[in-house]
Amino acid sequence: MTENKLQKPATLKQKLMGKNIQEKFMSVIANKEMEFAREAGFALQAISGNKKLMACTPTSMQIAIINAAATGLTLNPVMKEAYLIPKGGKCVLEPSYQGLKKLMIESGCVLSTEAHVIYSNDDYEIDFADDRKVIKHTPHYLLGKEKGEFVAVYDIAILPSRIKHVEIIPADEIYKIRGKSEGYKYWAGHAEAKRKALNSPVWVEWFDQMAKKAVLKRHNNTIPKVSGLNTEAIHRAIEIDNQDYDLGKDKSNVKSEIFEDAEVIDEPKTDDNGNSSEKKAGSGK
Repeated sequence: MTENKLQKPATLKQKLMGKNIQEKFMSVIANKEMEFAREAGFALQAISGNKKLMACTPTSMQIAIINAAATGLTLNPVMKEAYLIPKGGKCVLEPSYQGLKKLMIESGCVLSTEAHVIYSNDDYEIDFADDRKVIKHTPHYLLGKEKGEFVAVYDIAILPSRIKHVEIIPADEIYKIRGKSEGYKYWAGHAEAKRKALNSPVWVEWFDQMAKKAVLKRHNNTIPKVSGLNTEAIHRAIEIDNQDYDLGKDKSNVKSEIFEDAEVIDEPKTDDNGNSSEKKAGSGK
C-alpha cells in the first residue's frame, strides 16, 4: 500500500482556510461562538505537527474541520473537546469524553454528568437493587494502593428533575466495545513485536477516558428525555465517534449531511509555494 504524499505547508494552509470550506463551516455550525479562522488555525497547528496527519487526504482534513463545526466541539487543544486522529490515511474528528459530556449537558437532558472507573483495589459497593446502584466508591489512589484490575465504569447524571440517574458497564462489556474498534483491532491483529512500530490506539493510550466515553454514550441513550431538547449536536458527535466501530451497520449509508455534503470542497489548485496553478482563460497553458 502506497503512502499518501505529505502536504506542503503552504498548500495545506490554503486547503484548510479557503473560502469554500469557510462557507461550508459557517453553514453547519452548531456553536455560534466558534470562529472559522480559529478552528482552522487549531487544525493547521495539529496537522502540521504530526507526520501521519500530514499524510492524510486533504478532503478528510476538511471534513474533520466541518464535523467540528457541526458538533460544536472546538479543536482548541486547551479545551480537550475533540482531536484530529489519523486513521487509514484519513484525518478524522475524535470527540473526547469531555466533549461528549459538554454536549450532553448543553442538550438539556442532564444538569450534570460525571463518569468514574472502578478498579479492584478501590473500596466500592455496587447494588443494582438500590436506585443509587453505586453505594460507595473510594478510588485506590486515595487509599495508597495500586489500581489492580479494571472492574467497571459508571456515569452519574443529575436530571432536570434533580433525580440522580446511574449507568454502569462492567469490564467484560467494555472489552467487547473496545474489540469493535477498527483502530484497536488493527493494532491487536499484529504480533506484539510489530505493535511497537505502530501508533498505539486510543484504547491503549487512554483506556480510562475511552471507557468513560463508552458509558456516557450508552447513558445518553438510556436516560429519560422530554420533548423540546436540543439533542442534535450530541447525536452527531456520537455518530461521528461510532464510525470507528464495527456495529454491524453499513457506514456508506450514513444519511447525515456531515458526511455527504462536506466531501466536495474544491479550492483553487496551488503549487508547492501556495501560488495558484489554475489555467487562465484563453491562455492555452
